[in-house]
Order: sequence, then C-alpha cells, then structure tokens
Amino acid sequence: MAVGKSPYLYQDFQLAVLTKAAVEQNVFADSVFVANKGSIGADVATDHLTAEPGSVIGGAVSPYAGLSMPAFPPVAPVAPGVAAVTVAKKTLVLEAGAYGAVDVQQGATLRLAGLYQVASLNLGESARLEATAPLELRVANRVQSAAKVFIGPAPGSNLTAKGIRLEVSGVNGGNGDVMSGPKAANFGTWCELHAIIVVPSGTLVVGPYATVKGALFARDVDIEQHTKIST
Repeated sequence: MAVGKSPYLYQDFQLAVLTKAAVEQNVFADSVFVANKGSIGADVATDHLTAEPGSVIGGAVSPYAGLSMPAFPPVAPVAPGVAAVTVAKKTLVLEAGAYGAVDVQQGATLRLAGLYQVASLNLGESARLEATAPLELRVANRVQSAAKVFIGPAPGSNLTAKGIRLEVSGVNGGNGDVMSGPKAANFGTWCELHAIIVVPSGTLVVGPYATVKGALFARDVDIEQHTKIST
C-alpha cells in the first residue's frame, strides 16, 4: 500500500495496494489503485478506483466525496538526551528516560517500559525491541531497520499493539521531500510490528513479507508486497 499527497508515491494515486499486499481495514482516498493479487479485505471509499484483474476488494465501494480524513494523532515534543545506547548480541533492560542515538545490533534485544525520548533508532537484522509494560518511544530523527526486526510485547507482558506507541519526528533525507531518502521510518523485509506508529513529517516504509498489527499514521505510507496489516 502506498498513501501519499502530491507528489504521490505511486503514479497519480493517493492510495495504491500493490501485488501481494493485503490490507484488512477500511480505506478511503480520492483515488485508489489495487494491483493484480493485491487485496483490500474491507470497505473502500473512493471516487476513482482502478482495480486490475486478479485483485480483491472484500467490502463495499462507496463515494469518497464529502468525507474528511480522521484527525492525525497529536505528536508530543521530543527532548532526546546525549548518551548513546548500543546493544550488542545480548538483552538490555533500559530504564525510561532521555537518550541519544539508540543502536540495537544484529540479534540483540532491547526491553523497554515507560516513556523514552531518543535522538534516533537503528535496529540490526533480527533485533528485537520488546515492551514489558506500556511503552511510548519518541524519536527525534529517523528510525531505520534491517530485516527480521521485531517490535512488540515482551513474552508474558500481556500487552497488545495498543500499549506500544512509536512516534518518529524525523523527515525524509535533507529536505523532507516525498522522494528523498533515507525515509523517516524504514522497516526491512520480514519485520514483525505490533504497535501504533506515528510519522507526521515523512514516509513510513514497511518492507516485503512483513506483519503489522496495530495502526500506522504517516504523511506518506509505503507498504511493500506480501505484507499483511491488521488491527
């Protein structure tokens, strides 16, 4: 799925569900494109629908005109600290607070609970960010991840995605343009995300074969193929 405003992420469509991407929630946009083997499992509100042969729309299609977007979730100011945090091939339980750049390296686990304000977040391949209690993580700049990253509840915590909130205040590249890189928040292939993720000023990218449970809010959202999103 790609959601954007001019210039759009995908051709002239505000929302595009590409090949083997699946969205199980209601969607609405002035213009919607659904590719072959792409699917929307719920209702679609749009005035301009292009659905290729082999695509699936599981709900009703209704007009978009007159509808208004829900209010964008408010984002809190971020006051990161200076001290950098590096987690290398182990599990680290980090106290709530303000930190500089946070780097969870390949195969490492970072466990959090409470409110954190950090400069940036980098997640190496197979890194895990686990919440042991309700979590709000505010990132002043960008979030970047490699493949097979996990963000979600720690084992035994009984949390759901609703209890984990990630706010990313960074922008794309140096000028914030929709086509600039690196993107404000970029999650790699085979990621598993259980959270509410808010990226007000840039693009949120979720790579191929990912699983997302929760909600995604961003200026632009780019969901790659074979990815599944649910509440």
